[in-house]
Amino acid sequence: MKKIELELNPLENGVMLIWEEVKECALYKVNLYARKNQSFVDENNVYRYEYDFKPEQKIDMIKMNIIDEIEVERTKKHLAIKDLAQLNVDFRFFVQYGGEKKKLYDKGYFVEVVAEDRHGNEIAKSDLINFAPGKKENNYVVYGGKNQVVC
Repeated sequence: MKKIELELNPLENGVMLIWEEVKECALYKVNLYARKNQSFVDENNVYRYEYDFKPEQKIDMIKMNIIDEIEVERTKKHLAIKDLAQLNVDFRFFVQYGGEKKKLYDKGYFVEVVAEDRHGNEIAKSDLINFAPGKKENNYVVYGGKNQVVC
């Protein structure tokens, strides 16, 4: 499957998406997800030190709900998503010699763009990108090259 390059730009309380054209595309779909606010407990003792804790890199920790699926006509290659609230997600975990630790993350949204042909088949897809509304820094790819979301 072809990969769509997706760029995120901050808007006040939102994000502006710009993506590359897929010539064979009949319709683009923008999928917007919100991270579930679930505490995480490291039962396998993977995180021995606080600086090892990186939830954006742990696929099994990221649980989310799809909150919007927006259809975009084939001639358009951008979309502004506005009026998003800041989502602060609480992570709790245990570290060696430190007991329980708590981290707060504000990047609670995820977005991806999917190109479909006229039969509704996916022909191209962007990475799933994690972001916080209004902030350009710290946007990062969560599922690079993966084609599924854990819900």
